[in-house]
Amino acid sequence: MRFASKLMMVLALGLFAASSAFAGGETGNGKPVKKTWAPHGAAITLKKSTSLAKAVSPTPEEQEVLLLGKVADVCQTKGCWMTVASGKDTMRVEFKDYGFFVPYASTGLPVRMQGVIEERSLSAEDREHIESESTSKKKLPEKMFVFVASGVELEGGGPLTEAQKQKIGGKKEPHSH
Repeated sequence: MRFASKLMMVLALGLFAASSAFAGGETGNGKPVKKTWAPHGAAITLKKSTSLAKAVSPTPEEQEVLLLGKVADVCQTKGCWMTVASGKDTMRVEFKDYGFFVPYASTGLPVRMQGVIEERSLSAEDREHIESESTSKKKLPEKMFVFVASGVELEGGGPLTEAQKQKIGGKKEPHSH
């Protein structure tokens, strides 16, 4: 009986130690766990990131920037846009030339993205359409900055689901927005 309880204690401590090593971002041998980033679109080539607030003030420039943040929302029709939060700032993100999509389940994932910022005016019809695809109930303004990403990487993200691929249907035809 004593042997069995000692064995259970040793096994429990071993499991605790192993899980603690992985929770701390290290492997059991003290080496850091490599983060995996799922790429979508073109490869990210920029190394230095810019804050969202700095990228749009005083006015956006037509140069590529690297932005970091967390996915706050994803288009639930095809995955053709997302909203990214960085601190208290948020920005709508579209994908260059409607050339790629992100998984519906990307909300909450860390993201890095390369592209340019554009100022847009949205009609009432476009705002209503975009709001209908969102999980958020937030209303969109008539004028806003939009990040047009040429490439996106999602930390811990994966590929599109089969259901999402079927919805896209292999066709990359933009719908109005």
